[in-house]
Amino acid sequence: MVKNKLDKNWRVVNLLKLFCVLIILGIIVYSFPIVWESLGFGTDTPIFNISPKIWMFVFSLVALIVVLYIIWIFLFYKSFWYSLDKEGIRIHKGIITISDMLIPYNKIRNVNVTRGLFQRFFNIGSITIELIGYTEADIVESDIPGIKNAEEIAKKLLKKIA
Repeated sequence: MVKNKLDKNWRVVNLLKLFCVLIILGIIVYSFPIVWESLGFGTDTPIFNISPKIWMFVFSLVALIVVLYIIWIFLFYKSFWYSLDKEGIRIHKGIITISDMLIPYNKIRNVNVTRGLFQRFFNIGSITIELIGYTEADIVESDIPGIKNAEEIAKKLLKKIA
């Protein structure tokens, strides 16, 4: 069994997403008083009279969340692997709750490849595997994020389920 890891660029893609979210939130926080005043409400409302201690608490909380998310990115990267075996695809993931699943090829209904903006830039993609349950209504999905040449792996999976 060959354990395939996520591409190293998956971490960079997630850090770029985090950076974009922080920039957008910063722009919203920075421009809120300007927009508020331009709407005619004035800046003498209680929302603008927040003490510096509260601002420090909010910024510290945001910094803590950012640091924890960065740690999560690296821990998830280390914990995730998948392999294409004879009997099916095995996906192992998890930091706190570890999941090790074997998906038989005959239970796979469809294989989708998605590539976001940053993923396309780094030539990686995510594979979503749709599984068939015991009835047509019981469709479950499993995801493999951050794979180099995801289209080729999806084609291999489709050949094995055909």
